[in-house]
Parts: sequence; C-alpha cells; structure tokens
Amino acid sequence: MQAAYLLQREGSGLTCDNNSGWLRSGLFSPLQSDFRVRFSVWLAGLFEPPVSVDHRQTSVVDLQPVDQPILPSDRFFYCKPWLDVFSSRSTLRLIMEHANFVHLHLHSQYSLLDGAIKLDDLVERAREYRMPAVAVTDHGNMFGAVEFYSKAMAAGVKPIIGCEVYVAPGSRLTKGNARGSSEASYHLVLLCKNLVGYKNLCYLISTAYRDGFYYKPRIDWDLLAKHNQGLIALSACLGGELPTLINLNQPDEALERARAISAVFDNRRFYLELQENYLPEQAKANQGLVKIARELDLPMVATNDCHYLSREEAFAHEVLLCIQTGKTMDDPNRMRFANEEFYVKTPDEMIELFKDYPDAIAN
Repeated sequence: MQAAYLLQREGSGLTCDNNSGWLRSGLFSPLQSDFRVRFSVWLAGLFEPPVSVDHRQTSVVDLQPVDQPILPSDRFFYCKPWLDVFSSRSTLRLIMEHANFVHLHLHSQYSLLDGAIKLDDLVERAREYRMPAVAVTDHGNMFGAVEFYSKAMAAGVKPIIGCEVYVAPGSRLTKGNARGSSEASYHLVLLCKNLVGYKNLCYLISTAYRDGFYYKPRIDWDLLAKHNQGLIALSACLGGELPTLINLNQPDEALERARAISAVFDNRRFYLELQENYLPEQAKANQGLVKIARELDLPMVATNDCHYLSREEAFAHEVLLCIQTGKTMDDPNRMRFANEEFYVKTPDEMIELFKDYPDAIAN
C-alpha cells in the first residue's frame, strides 16, 4: 500500500492540489506527500484490474499504475461521497471529501497530569475520522506545539496550535488574594490564526510564567489588548469567565464582558463556546451563551473539551487526576470529572449533539 494519485496530462501547466501526485510522460507517478486517504473508487480503464477499496479499511489505498498514456479528457468516473474524479480539459483530479467537524478544544499529554491524549494517537484518530485539521489547546503551555505540528503535518492533518490560557480577573501582577486557582484566574482558549498569532501566543505564555504565575501561569487583559493580533478566542469551558458569570446568575455582567472581549478580539475573532457534557451547569451556560450570541451577533462554536482519546480511557484519566492531586481512588473527595463524555468524539456524534446549532458545528 503506497498512495493515491492525481491524474494530470503532461504539459498541461497546471499545479496540483495538496495531497496530490503528478502524471509525467503520460505515465503515473506516486504522491509526493505522505497523506493517507480512505475511499472507495473504481476507475475503469485507468487501472488494471479496476480498484475497489472499502473506506472502512485502515490501510492506505494502493492504485497500481498502468504502463499506458492517460485516457482522453472526456473519460472520468464519478463516485460519491468518498471521491469525485472529474475532468477539466486535460486534467483529472481526485477530490477527497472530509468530515464537517474539527475539534478545537483538546488537551494532550502536555496538559501535565490532566490531559491523557498522546499526539501520535491524536493524529491517527483525526485521520480515521477524516478531519482535515485538529487543534491542541493545552493548559497554560505550548510544550507540545513543535511535536504536534511536525506529526500532524507529516500525516497530512492541518495542525491548529493553541492554548487554554489562564486570565487573571484583574492584573496578573496582583497576587495573594485568592483562596484557590479557580479564584485566581479564568480560562480562555486562544487559537493561532497565522504566524503573527503564533508569535503573540508564545509571548503571552512566556509572560504568564515570568510575571503572572500565581497558582497557574496567568496573563491579563492589558496583555491581551496589546498582543491579540493573529489570534482567535473561544469562551472556554465552565472555568471560562462567561460561563462562570452565567452560573452565578449574573447574565448582565456576562453580556457586558462578552461585549468587551469581542471588542478586543474584533472582526469576529471571539467565539462563544458551546459544549454538551450532560452537566446541568453546562446546560445553563449554553443557554446564556446562546442568548448573548443572538444579542451581540457573535459567532458560536461547538467543542468537547477533550481530555482523553476514547470513552474507555475515562478511568485511566481519573487515575491521572489522582496523581496530580496527591489523592487515591479510595478518597471520596478526590478530584474527578462528572462523567465519561470528555473524549475525542466522532464528527457524527458532535453533529448530532449540536443539531439545533448547525452554525456552531460549521464554525
């Protein structure tokens, strides 16, 4: 098993799309990148024997080339939903359909003693789910950014570098007045839109450790006002400022904070984050966020706050939390997640959960 092919007439002068190969001297040559794709297709006459591959197979499709020139441009095959093969004058192109959902809030093994998703497993799962991209948003650090970028790119998955940062309720320099980490900071998800955003995120995280560490590495809104270019913000989980205010029955304050945050992340770079984990607090937060989105015309996005790869790993994740907090599984007061919903769900699962909010899935 090797790769798929782009079929292109020699001398057409056209450049190929990503995840494509080249046709030279009237013969087929293999894909240049290492992108893997699962699809089912018959290209009668182009390959001998005709190829039929079940998209559910985990292996890479191997289209054996025939030692003959390409067929005339009016010969093509059309097969939905896994593959479109169409001709445009002298070109045949393979169009691989991908999933309509991407995880944008996810904690890898680099969310130390909290995230349990190994990057190799994450990339493989993204390919299995036909996700064109995936984000890693570890707690307060970017320790895994380079490894994540390298492995995702090698697998043909677009890496979205991000971080779930800790934002001080006031100045990051004010310390000593909180009874715990939940009082010392709110959560906010930041995603890099481009290289400018990546550099700004690096600066923010470095400053959080250097100047703002108090329970957690913290930034503040003074920093964000100056270093938000190239970044997209999500309102985060129940630890975010807006969900917290909503659950404290302060909807007016939540509305005004959303207005202020959207002014910092202007040009629709601030998204209200909806999650469905079957917690009553989350249901209340979602209702409040939807109202804010409608009143301020802010975009919404669906996430799952993934901490482990599959539902079956929830118990192992609970053990990990015990290690983090110095507790044992026998301690009834140990830190734990309320249920087993914080895994990397399939696109179909997410689409079903948010069928009433299709824009949140599309975003």
